[in-house]
Amino acid sequence: MCEPTIIMMATIASGAVSAYSSIQQGRAEYQAQGVNAQIATRNGQLAENEQKNVADAAAIERRRLGNEIRAARGQANVNATASGLDPLFGTPADLVGDIATAGRTDLGIIGRNEMTEIGQLDNQIADYRDRASAARAAGRGALRAGYMGAAATLLSTGANVASKWIETNPPPNVPKKPTPVGGGRVGTGPT
Repeated sequence: MCEPTIIMMATIASGAVSAYSSIQQGRAEYQAQGVNAQIATRNGQLAENEQKNVADAAAIERRRLGNEIRAARGQANVNATASGLDPLFGTPADLVGDIATAGRTDLGIIGRNEMTEIGQLDNQIADYRDRASAARAAGRGALRAGYMGAAATLLSTGANVASKWIETNPPPNVPKKPTPVGGGRVGTGPT
C-alpha cells in the first residue's frame, strides 16, 4: 500500500515541476521576444531620426548650392563687365543662363537623392515595425503555449494519479485485479 502512494506522490511532484517549467519557459520566451520588440522599435525610431537628418542635410546642401550658383552667376557678370561686355546680352547672358540651368539640374539631383534615401528609410522603418510586431506576437504565443503546456501536464498528471488510485483502491463493487502467482497469466493455470 505504501509503494503506490509513493509512486503517486512522485507523479504529482513530477507533473508540478514539469508544469512550472512550461510556465517559466513561456515567460522567458515572452521576455526575450519583448526585448526583440524593443530593439526593433528603437531601430525604427533611429531610422525615423535618420530621415530627419537626410532632409536637414539636403536642405543644407540646397542652400550651399544656391549660394554657389549665385556666386558663379555674379562672378560671370563681373567678368563680363570687366571685359567691357554687356552681362545681360550675348555670350555673357548665355553663360549666366547655363550656370542657372546647371544649378537647377544639381538641385534636382539633390532632391531626387533625398527622396531616394527617405524612401529607403521608409522601408527600413516598416521592416523594423513589422519585426517588433512579430516579436510581440511570438512572445504572446510563447506565453500562451507555456500555460497550455502546464495545463496539459497537470491534466496528464491528474489522469495518471487517478488511474494509479483506481488501481490501488478500486471501488467496492469492482473486484481488484488478481495478482499473478509465479509469473503466469491470470486464468491460464489449472482450475
